[in-house]
Amino acid sequence: MSSRRGTLIPDREVGDENLPPARSNYPELSESEMLFLVGFLGIESVPQRVYNPPEDGRLLAWREKVQSELASLDSPDMQARALGRFVSECLGGPVRKDQVFAFAYNLNIAELRCHLQSNCVPLGMLKAGVHLHRALMFKSLEHK
Repeated sequence: MSSRRGTLIPDREVGDENLPPARSNYPELSESEMLFLVGFLGIESVPQRVYNPPEDGRLLAWREKVQSELASLDSPDMQARALGRFVSECLGGPVRKDQVFAFAYNLNIAELRCHLQSNCVPLGMLKAGVHLHRALMFKSLEHK
């Protein structure tokens, strides 16, 4: 990330885009197999699966760089503006209110969900996002 007069610019090569898919610590069982085990073992509930999310190396690298860049800016207002611009650039650039519904962010997220075989998508892997994604990334990057 480089800085020009309070403007943060994301490095596109930061992080690994080929993260491994999330894996469960339990073997995949069909519903009938789970019901059989519950009855056979005499337990009252099905054991919960443990979710091991993939690491988000890109988001961690962005957080470190953003914090070092924001430390050089004087006022909290300048820091917030610079961080907002950075988040906007990371998630597809500025989007006008009347163009939010035409902004193609769903395709990127759907591809990532399919690739990771999970509904949990690391923020650092997103290439486009609307106000909800941007707010979450802003909060994640500004949190110390």
